[in-house]
Amino acid sequence: MVRLLLLSSFLCLSLHQIQAQKTVLKEQGSWFSLTHNIKISNKLSVSHLSQMRRVDHFENIQVLLLKPSINYTFNKNLSAGLGYVHFRSYPNGVRHAPIKKSEQRIWQHLTHKTSWGAVNISNRLIFEQRYKDIVNATVTPPEIKGRSYAQRFRYRLMGTFKVARLSGRTVLWGKVSNETRIRFNGGLSNGEFDQNNLYGFLGLNLLENSKLWVGYGRDYKKVNDGLFIAHDIIHVSLSYDLDLRKNM
Repeated sequence: MVRLLLLSSFLCLSLHQIQAQKTVLKEQGSWFSLTHNIKISNKLSVSHLSQMRRVDHFENIQVLLLKPSINYTFNKNLSAGLGYVHFRSYPNGVRHAPIKKSEQRIWQHLTHKTSWGAVNISNRLIFEQRYKDIVNATVTPPEIKGRSYAQRFRYRLMGTFKVARLSGRTVLWGKVSNETRIRFNGGLSNGEFDQNNLYGFLGLNLLENSKLWVGYGRDYKKVNDGLFIAHDIIHVSLSYDLDLRKNM
């Protein structure tokens, strides 16, 4: 329990540091995610995330996201992978673009897992290459005119733990995570803060290979030196795993 409190304190400290920044605009939204992992062999697996983000609580769609990846496991603690993201945003929410626009990403991750008492710890590093639509808002109607290129580094610390055994195989799980993102618009030597995401979840195992998670998150995103967006999020996520090795 002491270790869990220390982990929570670290995440809260990260949030406090971001709150010290000037926040001007606020949003309330809801995210709905479906994630799965398919184990192909002892070393190789395929993952996918489908996500819908809504804003103004549940009213308007803001983002549709598709995120497939392929992963290689070096050992029980270390894995790496390569993935793709299709990110489609809609003209809803504060500071939105006047028309629909898309972003394509190529990303690589390195993930290290360990345990800290009863808490399973995951450290994930991601490097992204981002190809973003440029909106020309000086014409009527606005139009997409070319693409820009940027890079981003992300670090996520996540802890997962059992809260209580409810009955039989039914377990109540807890999960907390904090991810900080650094963007590079002018080369790797010109990095600056982009975004911080703090989340807390409670989950139930529905079947042996699936869990339903419900949680709350606070996102802080930098628009420019004097403007930030604070996003309060209710997040519902269903995850499931498949092991093809059992059928071989």
